[in-house]
Amino acid sequence: MTNMEASEPRSWVLAVTVYSGMGLILATELVTQLGFAHGFLYIPLVVMAFYAGGGRFLALVTALVVAAIWVGFLLSPSAPEGFPLGYVLANRLGATAAVLAVFFVFYYHQSVFEQERRRLECLREERAHYEQIVDLMPIQVWTSRPDGELDYIGGQFAQFSGATKEGFLSAWRDTLHPDDRAPTLEHWGRSMATGEPYMREVRLRRADGKYIWHLAQALPVKSADGAIQRWVGLAIDITGLRQLREEAKALDLRLQDTVESITDAFFTVNGEYWLTYANFKARSLLGLPGGPEEASSIWGKGRFSPSDPFGMQFRRAMRRGEAVTFQAHFEPRGVCLDVRIYPLPDGLTVYLLDVTEERKQQQELKLLRAAISRINDIVLITEAEPIEYPGPRIIFANEAFERRTGYTLDEAIGNTPRMLQGPGTQPAELRRIRRALEQWRPVRAELLNYTKSGEELWLELDIVPLADETGWFTHWVSVERDVTAKRAMERELMNAQRMEATGRLTGGLAHDFNNLLTVILGNVDRLEEHVTRGSQPARLLRVIEQAAERGRNLTQSLLAFARRQTLMPERLNFQDLLEEMRPILEASLGQRSRLVTLIPDEAVLPVHMDRSQLESALLNLAFNAADAMPEGGVLEIGMRNADGDAAVGALDADAGDGVSDFLLVTVRDTGTGMYPDELDRIFEPFFSGKATGQGSGLGLSMVFGFLQQSGGSIHVDSEPGSGTTFTLLLPASSEPADSYVEPVPDVLEKGWGQVILIVEDHPEIQELVAGILREAGFQTREADDADTAIEILRSDAQLDLLLCDVVLPGCLSGTDVVAQACEVRPDLPIVMASGYTGDEPMVGNPSGSSAPVLRKPYRKAQLLTAIHQALHKGV
Repeated sequence: MTNMEASEPRSWVLAVTVYSGMGLILATELVTQLGFAHGFLYIPLVVMAFYAGGGRFLALVTALVVAAIWVGFLLSPSAPEGFPLGYVLANRLGATAAVLAVFFVFYYHQSVFEQERRRLECLREERAHYEQIVDLMPIQVWTSRPDGELDYIGGQFAQFSGATKEGFLSAWRDTLHPDDRAPTLEHWGRSMATGEPYMREVRLRRADGKYIWHLAQALPVKSADGAIQRWVGLAIDITGLRQLREEAKALDLRLQDTVESITDAFFTVNGEYWLTYANFKARSLLGLPGGPEEASSIWGKGRFSPSDPFGMQFRRAMRRGEAVTFQAHFEPRGVCLDVRIYPLPDGLTVYLLDVTEERKQQQELKLLRAAISRINDIVLITEAEPIEYPGPRIIFANEAFERRTGYTLDEAIGNTPRMLQGPGTQPAELRRIRRALEQWRPVRAELLNYTKSGEELWLELDIVPLADETGWFTHWVSVERDVTAKRAMERELMNAQRMEATGRLTGGLAHDFNNLLTVILGNVDRLEEHVTRGSQPARLLRVIEQAAERGRNLTQSLLAFARRQTLMPERLNFQDLLEEMRPILEASLGQRSRLVTLIPDEAVLPVHMDRSQLESALLNLAFNAADAMPEGGVLEIGMRNADGDAAVGALDADAGDGVSDFLLVTVRDTGTGMYPDELDRIFEPFFSGKATGQGSGLGLSMVFGFLQQSGGSIHVDSEPGSGTTFTLLLPASSEPADSYVEPVPDVLEKGWGQVILIVEDHPEIQELVAGILREAGFQTREADDADTAIEILRSDAQLDLLLCDVVLPGCLSGTDVVAQACEVRPDLPIVMASGYTGDEPMVGNPSGSSAPVLRKPYRKAQLLTAIHQALHKGV
């Protein structure tokens, strides 16, 4: 049976007593006659068996006792005579029934007791299990009796307090913070009296003496009739929760202060468009009194209207439950607002930003961008860094950048200004710009850049840094002006100035050389009259003469370049002149090349120029073309009439003022062409693109100077491999051209004592001329300067001719002397001599008179011929 699991006696003494009693009673059965109720004597033994072991031991003893009752019936002596057997059997059955009754009574008691014991054991195990769980939980668990006295605490509570469970239960009130003790106990007592759940935040003392905030809660456990049997409670450490609560409260206050202090309006409304919150800016904007949470409708005078743009957008956001952003003018305040509406479950959140100034700035910025896009200067905005490679990235470029560089804005944005640099960009200028950028200083520079097609682009840069409100430099702004044309003009000006300076130098040198050569050639002529032809002295004089003639040709070229030579212009038919020169031009080109002349249908205008110098210029151009065509080619010379202003503007030429028409002559060859660096220096004296020793470098410079002095100009176009084209502007005259007649010198005659006034500051020339004239039969008077000559002219001295140099020392020149001579002696013949004329080009007689001009260096025959012609003019 399940209730008889315990088979071992609890007490061996009782077991021995039970067995001994059974044996003793059974022994008495042997000596006692039937009829005596020995069976009832076993009942105490069954009771002892219950206390000795119960369970199986009780059943065993009961079975043995029942067996012993009936064994004793068999073993007992017979009953006395006449004693009824039924009585004996009844006695035995009654004893058996009594024993069994006792057994069942104790057996039932044993079963009930065992069940109760097991239930209590299970309860104890469950309690222990629950206590283990409670001890492991991060909360303090406790229970109390109905009167409020604690009767249990969890291990966590004991560990927290540092006391034993018993010690804590006896003095739990002492763990309360002194400030919390009275209100806590009062609240606890109130819950005891009313049976209401208990909940309170209290401070409990920890083992280290520090008080920790807990949330204490308790619920009553009631019986079926509603009576409180006990209280079950717990306490949770809420220190972190209270800290978070305080932080959240502080954050809420800070957020509220922030929302209140921001300069933008912010408010929330419910589904009925009543304000649930509005910061100070919103209340000011809408003209609302009261605090941020005072309820007011957003509709009304000075506020919004359901039919205005604001009201329609509010209702749209509320109806669709979607965010809305827009800008509109708020009439009551006269401001432009940027509005952002965000839907809430029960209303709207509205953010209003006053963008009146921003709109104004946007309009100004739009206007500024339009202006920047229209200007011709390039405007670039870049990031501030890096200064090192690859450089700051471009974030803005105007339309002028596209027009000037050929790059699109898409190609520029994100790139760096280095995209424009190339092989010719000046490293020194780049280093100077970089030093300024590293020091965050503005800088101005001129930099050679390149367009997308590779063309040179000179830019004048003004670079300045931009700083934000903190003073931190964030960007660079570069305004870049295209100065390519300016640089070209400056280069041309520099070339012109260099040519002018070179011309002044060469003119001065040529003047001195002409004076020296005049002395040399004049004395050679005089000495030749005193030596025998074919003799050694004659040959030596011939060598001296040839060297001096080469020197004269050289100085004439220098004077031509310097525009200081004396020109004798005349009216010429250029077409006829070109035909006359064809044989010599073809000869200069050589057999491999040919000459082509392009004659226009219309009659060409005559030109007003020095014939010999024009022929020399054309011949120099032919020589230059021949050198450019070593393998042969074509020299093409064309001509056409051209309007003065149009021709000068088209060629960007510097032609003479006052000339209304020109003859435009083109000289084009099919030669090797020239490089740009050669073009820049082509008209410089002594510059030559030919091999060393193959050219003097004076041919083109002479052509340049002659045309400039004559009031014309020359322009050159050339590319390597494409030949060269010279364009000449020759000043034209509307009058018919004079036919050219080679002058035939008159036969020299001896003088007959005529007096000639020689005005010459160079003593050697003065001595030479005086000697030649005296040998020719003339008398001479000499003057070293203009003042002396004028004094002689004003005197009564006999004078038959004035021979005057153009350039004289002092304030007065030869032209002043000639002017005085014309005034005081109007019939006096005059001959002028000149190596060059000073600062002004000499075209004809500088004095304005018709007197002939001797070009230094002159020979003896030229001097005497000029004197003879002057003395016999009009005879």
